[in-house]
Amino acid sequence: MIQQIMIKRIYKQSTIFISLLALGSYFFTEWRFAVSIIIGSIIFLASLWSIAWGVKKFLYQGSGQISMIALSGAKMIIIFALLVFLAKLEIINVVGFLTGFTVSLMITAKEGFTAARKNL
Repeated sequence: MIQQIMIKRIYKQSTIFISLLALGSYFFTEWRFAVSIIIGSIIFLASLWSIAWGVKKFLYQGSGQISMIALSGAKMIIIFALLVFLAKLEIINVVGFLTGFTVSLMITAKEGFTAARKNL
């Protein structure tokens, strides 16, 4: 229950923060930078969702660890293929991608620390 609330808060805050960041960067940099911020954030949030889904689905199964490893491997291959495809099309900007990814990561860490403090 707490996990679902925390993930919803992360999605909501990331959407607001990333939208403002991408909109602001659109006026000061090229369009690829703003799009890369959004792509980086989407990839991070999709990865977070897949981790939460996998833990919920496979936590109490006997082969849960193997399933989680297979899911993580498949996820990494999909992310790599997507990034190579976007790089070939010259859509992605590396700094923008890392900015979106890092901002979403920082929001997740902040929410995790807040949730841990409330449970103490």
